[in-house]
Amino acid sequence: MPTCRNCNGTGLIAISAVCQKCSGTGEIITYDSDGTESMQLCPNCEDGLIYIEQKCSSCKGTGEVVSL
Repeated sequence: MPTCRNCNGTGLIAISAVCQKCSGTGEIITYDSDGTESMQLCPNCEDGLIYIEQKCSSCKGTGEVVSL
């Protein structure tokens, strides 16, 4: 069977969504009791986006398509 072009034969498609923890900024800013600001990279995402893998809808996760 031919390889699925939609997922390149992996059976998975990566989709991205905006990280809710940092609102898509990729950074978490906190303030100490004295008002000092500190910044750290968000531990939940990569540059504000979260990548989720799903089964390919074209091949249903098999990586191959039936030729007609």
